[in-house]
Amino acid sequence: MTRESLDVIVIGGGIDLSVLDERGEPIHERGVVPSQPGLYFVGLFFLHALSSSLIGGVGRDARYIADCIAARAAAMDRRRAPRTAGGGVLADDR
Repeated sequence: MTRESLDVIVIGGGIDLSVLDERGEPIHERGVVPSQPGLYFVGLFFLHALSSSLIGGVGRDARYIADCIAARAAAMDRRRAPRTAGGGVLADDR
């Protein structure tokens, strides 16, 4: 096994990547792509601040994206939670 430097990691399936503007830059809000739920960017120049593309700033942006991913996953779990006959969520699923 060799060790290589990675510039980009893309994980996806069935995502429409037409999320670039006329300059080829991603259209996003602090790394979150509103038009493609579940698509995120980290490490871009000035993603949120001047330090976003630097080691000292990318961690802050990565934490924000991780929080967004966790919130989206929690919302999806709530939508999938079993319902009682009356329409409420079962007590064990809170």
